[in-house]
Amino acid sequence: MKGPHVLSFALDPDLQEPFRRSARYAVEVIGDVLGLQVVETEESNGVDLYYGNDPSRIAAARLSIAREAPHVWLDAEPRRVDIDGLPVLSCGTPPSSLVGNGGRRILVDLPMAIFRLLSGWDESSVSERDRHGRVPGRASLPGRLGLIDIPVVNRYIDFLRQRLDATGRRFPAVERWPHGKRYAVGLSHDVDRPQKYD
Repeated sequence: MKGPHVLSFALDPDLQEPFRRSARYAVEVIGDVLGLQVVETEESNGVDLYYGNDPSRIAAARLSIAREAPHVWLDAEPRRVDIDGLPVLSCGTPPSSLVGNGGRRILVDLPMAIFRLLSGWDESSVSERDRHGRVPGRASLPGRLGLIDIPVVNRYIDFLRQRLDATGRRFPAVERWPHGKRYAVGLSHDVDRPQKYD
């Protein structure tokens, strides 16, 4: 399925569960932010985004993203490395540049970084809690890495969009906020212990 509102992607066939689910989750987040329908395919020829390290699939995709060994992402604390002005998470040896292969290969594992930042994966190993049992921001992964005030996942997605645009695959722009506004306010509430009011 192709079209201006469809992002096709393929995962490395060697990627096993639960890492396949984690990668799918990250690509779906990318699609949601970009306002695109995300379609997974087994085909690598002409796919918009390939996540993996198979040389033939890398050559066939518009854009590919390097995949670090999954166990590294489970066993290690990610560290922040600023590469080309972008704060990236790395559990292995970080590259010196974000892109290679003529700009068609992203050399850092952005899907696993997105997953780790958004899933709360690290919160189960954090012992520090506030009086409500929550992990304080400073003790969270973004807090420990100095990313608490940086919309890093949005920066990753903006970077991916720029790289896809550079391959000639342009997606219609989606306004981040309605009617061209600079921001929006969304009011919400959270009920921790519902009880009848007396």
